[in-house]
Amino acid sequence: MKFIFRTDATQTLGSGHVMRCLSLARVLHERGAVTCFVALDMPDYLEALLNQEGHTLKRIPTWARGDDLADAHATVDGEEGVSACILDHYGLGEAWERRVQASVPVFALDDLGRAHCARWLLDQNIYANPLCRYERRLAPGVQALLGPKYALLRPEFERARCDARVRDRGLRQVLVFLGGMDADNVTSIALQAIDAALLDEVYVTVIAGVSHPALADLDAWCSRRGRAVLKVQVKDMTPHLLLADLAIGAGGTSTWERCACGLPTVAVCLADNQREVIRQGSAEGFLWGFDNVPQVAELAHVLRALANAPSLLAHMSRQALSVTDGRGVQRVAAILMPRQVEVRAAAEGDARMIYEWRTHPSVQGVSRSPSLFSFEEHCAWMRQTLANSDRLLLVGVHEGR
Repeated sequence: MKFIFRTDATQTLGSGHVMRCLSLARVLHERGAVTCFVALDMPDYLEALLNQEGHTLKRIPTWARGDDLADAHATVDGEEGVSACILDHYGLGEAWERRVQASVPVFALDDLGRAHCARWLLDQNIYANPLCRYERRLAPGVQALLGPKYALLRPEFERARCDARVRDRGLRQVLVFLGGMDADNVTSIALQAIDAALLDEVYVTVIAGVSHPALADLDAWCSRRGRAVLKVQVKDMTPHLLLADLAIGAGGTSTWERCACGLPTVAVCLADNQREVIRQGSAEGFLWGFDNVPQVAELAHVLRALANAPSLLAHMSRQALSVTDGRGVQRVAAILMPRQVEVRAAAEGDARMIYEWRTHPSVQGVSRSPSLFSFEEHCAWMRQTLANSDRLLLVGVHEGR
């Protein structure tokens, strides 16, 4: 099977669209699919990451910019055997979907509540009435996947969920991450607020992308403050999310990463599509949100309040854990590429496994020969069965088991 991902990354757009597509591409690739990214704009470091993980990149000619139909043609023309095209792009809409859908099923990702004619629609965000958000905006037959249950998080978040804890020890560690690019350098506002809140005993981890416009300043702040460290272009966020007691972050996809790890957040709205998520998250109690970038004094006041309210941090943490279990990408992959049972001939090497099946109480209780037998007797039966041309012993394998 082959899947195409149409998405872009720029200093203005950020890298979130590419990163959540990459989460899905990884799982599809692991299941044996061919995965290709198609982009007009893709920084070199992201192209290197795609290639490193076994995905290819096709660049769209610049003459297609701003023209949905030209972009659609450039995306799918010449492509064969495509199972679905995953679209994650605010600049491409229903006209693009209709053109591509004529030849390839479209899986559209959205955060804006726009109209769609795709085969599937995924909006992983949290809303009070998610179905009403798309009422009369979906063509007949569109399968809507709504809510953080389907959040496209990398597989390490599913594993990290096992180690997630309720933050009930008070405020000892703060994580600051305002997105991979943070073009407006909101990170520096967060660091100034930490200074103003007099959180001198709190350890601070600052994470930024390689394209952050003020890396040198962030590094200087960490060195000057002490009890602080700057991490650039972190590949696996989960250790930092599990260690922290509070995050200062944006309201995009990283919201669900923090929730999967049970991490309370002071969330800053950095784009219009984050505003409703932050408002609903504040209402449900898993974050403390700002509709816009706050003043240093405003943010410092909130940080100081949370530092003095460990029970509130614990409540926010419990609420965060209830939002998503981190398995959304597996659910989506199962829809796009359902697992099947593979059947193969049994071999002598399967003897121990089949013996454990045959002697399991639930099997023996309904067996025609309920008497116990030894492993040696079982091996003799296996050899006889495998040598009998009138019998065919098969083993079904599902997800490696």
